[in-house]
Amino acid sequence: MIAGGLSLADAVAARSTDIGTIVSPFAHIAGPDMMVASLASGMGLVIMEIFDPAAAAAHLRHHNATLYGGSTVHYELLLAEQRKHRDGVLVPSLRAMVGGGASMREALFHQARAELGVPILHGYGMTECPMITLGRPDDTVEQLAGTAGRPVLGCEVQIRAEDGDVLPACADGRVWVRGPMLFKHYLDRGEIVEPFDDDGWYFTGDIGHLRPDGNLTLVGREKDLIIRKGESMSPMEIEDVVAQHEAVSDVAVIGLPDEARGERICAVIELHPAATQPDLAQIREHCRRAGLSPNKSPEQIEIISEMPKTPTMKTRKQELRSTFSAASPS
Repeated sequence: MIAGGLSLADAVAARSTDIGTIVSPFAHIAGPDMMVASLASGMGLVIMEIFDPAAAAAHLRHHNATLYGGSTVHYELLLAEQRKHRDGVLVPSLRAMVGGGASMREALFHQARAELGVPILHGYGMTECPMITLGRPDDTVEQLAGTAGRPVLGCEVQIRAEDGDVLPACADGRVWVRGPMLFKHYLDRGEIVEPFDDDGWYFTGDIGHLRPDGNLTLVGREKDLIIRKGESMSPMEIEDVVAQHEAVSDVAVIGLPDEARGERICAVIELHPAATQPDLAQIREHCRRAGLSPNKSPEQIEIISEMPKTPTMKTRKQELRSTFSAASPS
């Protein structure tokens, strides 16, 4: 945990003049990371026991917060507060929003930068390895909007094929990590399980590639990849496009069993309040206009009132697959 917090402080260039926040669950990953980063840099912290967007905005203004930490949903909620705020920038003191958890769509980055006046330094981590990659203040807009950042201080990242060979830049494969922030082992019914290779590397379960600039682009969870007619497809790519539809508040793209195609592409959609419900043809036309390949367009849509989330605000895709596997394309 100390290694994770130190690497966070290094990545965001935390200073004693900064005021950061802990607005996500304190006892999970972000809380200890920010606490260690604070102790290492002298940065102050604004802490909320219960997160409320309006109250958070007021606290940020009152304390002249410079770094707002959380997850994708926290960016979205602060942006929503900004849109209610008629008197200029909501929190003028902010220099960046920092976080991880659920993936960040490029459109959200650009909206936050335009309306809140700050970049999002989004990153990638997990319970087993709290800090893996993170965007940096000196990264370009393209790097911050389109990648999960580059490996943090002390963390190594490799991309490997299924046979274990290390892949070159830009080739999609399995994301492996190693470093002092990596967990020691699992406990399974009291038994120690060490899921590492002989050199101490750990497979995260994610698929992605390292770019020539060293930044990591994530494609998705290996178990979430959609295999349609033998072709592997990234749900994240499709989600990024569907999310831009004016009626869509949140979307999860999943693969469902299909006799003819192996898997069919299903977009599970949560609508904005009072939005007109789109049908499948409208969603497919939206995807076509956005330039998405026709073979990647949703073949089924399902509308739900609320997206199921984990405590760290990641979508429970397995729950969605279980719910809609028996449904016919609609």
